[in-house]
Amino acid sequence: EMLRHALRLRAAAPAGRFSRHSGTVASPATDNAPVLGWMGRPETDANRPLEEDEFFPARTPADVDREHFREAPSVRFWNAWRHDDSKSPAASVADILAQISAATKSPADAAYWAYHVFRSSWFLGQGAAGMLVSSVAGAGPDAAPTLSRARAGAAAAERLVSEAVQVYKQDLKRVNDGTHRAPYDMDPRHRQFNPAFVADKSLRFASEARSTLRKHAAATKQRASPESGREATEAADAVPGTRVWLSSPLYPDYYLNTFHWQTDGWLSKESAKVYEVSTETLFVGRQDAMQRTALAPLREWFDETQQSATGENVKLLEMACGTGRFLTFTRDTYPQIDAVGLDLSPFYLAEARENAQYWERFTAGVTSSRFVKNAGNKKNAKAGRLARDGSAASSGEPGESRGRPYAAAARRVARGGGDFFRGGG
Repeated sequence: EMLRHALRLRAAAPAGRFSRHSGTVASPATDNAPVLGWMGRPETDANRPLEEDEFFPARTPADVDREHFREAPSVRFWNAWRHDDSKSPAASVADILAQISAATKSPADAAYWAYHVFRSSWFLGQGAAGMLVSSVAGAGPDAAPTLSRARAGAAAAERLVSEAVQVYKQDLKRVNDGTHRAPYDMDPRHRQFNPAFVADKSLRFASEARSTLRKHAAATKQRASPESGREATEAADAVPGTRVWLSSPLYPDYYLNTFHWQTDGWLSKESAKVYEVSTETLFVGRQDAMQRTALAPLREWFDETQQSATGENVKLLEMACGTGRFLTFTRDTYPQIDAVGLDLSPFYLAEARENAQYWERFTAGVTSSRFVKNAGNKKNAKAGRLARDGSAASSGEPGESRGRPYAAAARRVARGGGDFFRGGG
């Protein structure tokens, strides 16, 4: 029915009906019109009533973002980049090595690549080990590993590594351009090189991986069951382990679901302790580099507003700061910035404070960060005052159902001269 509907509309609609609307779309990749001021809003008809139908929206969220925001080069890159699945494994490895070689211009570049190749290799191996152990133990989607699953896993690993190399190339370019400093955790004195610290994180991940895959297998089995109806499948508590232990009107409903079956969602100390190693394993070590992408528009803002290079007299609020890793990289580049981390989870805020304190001890940095618990569905006036006359940055990615209140909060806390940067995702 959907296909027939699309064909009928396609025959009657102008070309490009399903890609974007027929108005003016301002895109840095195609338009030569100057952008007025920082994040200057382009002339657009984005506010006109949309013509939507049952199956196809008039514009995608990406179209709307493109009309209202000045996109960073990385956005255009990832819109166009595609992994070449036709290459043999040997050809893919040779291509990756060639890209790394071409991006290495100095001893500092070589040190960067040595660290990140080791980092990705470690997390890739950890993820493969977690999948293997869970499969053998019967916690994964299948009872035991098979040759076809191994081949599929190898293909997925090849794609993930190729993506990681592209992220690292962009990250290194920003370092060499002076956008931000090289990652401070490349220093061998950092605790992530401590075997005891690594063992603790790996054991936490192994336990979490088994639990997560077991819940995922149960969800997959339930969805495949003929008795499972649409309503039961979509219900938040249809699968065991998808509702957190807490029920409170202070939290929006989406926050009380685990989504990816992680233990306790965002509402426990154990969840906060295992979050970083879990996401880094998922992204084969490139999570930090992905987050540092948000430092590019921040540097642009510093240059355009002629702020102090150290961040002096600048206030920054990170909404949905999680465990605070992004703020440590921000403060490492701008050591005197007045940074505030805001999050709904008191457990993740505790981990963010610990990360901040470790960065301060490790780098002998000044204490210039604070972490504030958001009042759930209520407004946080204190955080709003702290963000004024500075910049508001977010490394979180709101879902469609909560995007409007998230955007409204960003507008409120940046009121009075602040600017909003949307990162992550």
